[in-house]
Amino acid sequence: VVLKAFVLLEKGMAKDSLESLLIGFKMERQHPALHFAFCQIHRKLGNAKISDRACIIAAQQHHKNPLAHYEYAQTLMAMGNPVEALKELTQSENLDPKNSSYPYEKGMIFIYQNNNDEAEKSLKKALSVNDKNIEAAYQLAYLYATQDKSELAKTYVNKVLDMGLQHPKVESAKL
Repeated sequence: VVLKAFVLLEKGMAKDSLESLLIGFKMERQHPALHFAFCQIHRKLGNAKISDRACIIAAQQHHKNPLAHYEYAQTLMAMGNPVEALKELTQSENLDPKNSSYPYEKGMIFIYQNNNDEAEKSLKKALSVNDKNIEAAYQLAYLYATQDKSELAKTYVNKVLDMGLQHPKVESAKL
């Protein structure tokens, strides 16, 4: 039931996904993945407060799972709480230091907060973990361009292009 809910969610069928989870909830209320899924689906449906409650439960049940903290961070950002979101992302990063998504997401929050120094550090860390993280390279190029650091911006635009990946950011970088 949970897998079906995630498949429906990926297909953009959030309401059908929620219905599937509710069936699962009636069958087995303590299933560990239910609250994790409720967290994601309610956030995508715009129900931030319900998502928050489900994320808290998921993070408590799965406190050693970096994805539980990551999903909670996404909900916290949707609720306008970047400080707490950064704490959750730091937990994700500590639990899974080889995943470049966590420092990348932290970098994006720092950009949102206009904290360019920390954004730069986080985005560079994401690239040090995974030198093919096209999102981090692109955001570094953008960050440097907004700071009139044209040579650094060009360096990261070229890095994006040199990755040779099929990605919308590559097309944007060509411009």
